[in-house]
Amino acid sequence: MRLPTRSRLRGKLIVRVSARAVAAGNRRDFDVLLLGFDPRIELRPLGDWAEALDIPPVFYGHEGYRDVWRTMTEGFGDMWLDPEEVVDLGDYLLAMLTVRGHGSRSGVPLTLPLFQLFRFRDGLVVWQRDFADRDSALEAVRRSEQDAHAYS
Repeated sequence: MRLPTRSRLRGKLIVRVSARAVAAGNRRDFDVLLLGFDPRIELRPLGDWAEALDIPPVFYGHEGYRDVWRTMTEGFGDMWLDPEEVVDLGDYLLAMLTVRGHGSRSGVPLTLPLFQLFRFRDGLVVWQRDFADRDSALEAVRRSEQDAHAYS
C-alpha cells in the first residue's frame, strides 16, 4: 500500500492479494485471510444481512470477523464469493463481489451483489464496511475523507 496509487506494480499486487484473500475466505482458511487484517479490525456487515440474521451491526477483532463468517455459513452452508472487480482508492479498496450459495434449511439459491470497502493503515485492513451498491460504498469514502480533513 506504500507504492503510488497509480503504480502498475501496486495494481497487480492488489489484484493478486485480493484474489488470494477471497480464495482463503471461500475455503474458510481464516488463519491466512486474517494475516492482512489488523487484530482490532472493525467490521460492519451489510445492514440487511445483520438484521435478517439477527447479528450485531458491528464486530471487532479477528474473533469477531470469524463470528460473522460462522453465522453466514450457518445460514448459507455453501456460500462463496465470486470477485468481479477491485478498485484502488488510495487508503481504501473497493471490492465488488457476487455472493452465491443456498439457504442451509430452505435450499433457496442466493445470488447477491456485495460491495466491500476496506480501509488500510500500515498495510493492514483496519475496518471493513459492506454495502448493497457501489454508490453507497463510494459515498462512505467521501464522508470518511471529509471527516479526516475536518480534524486535520
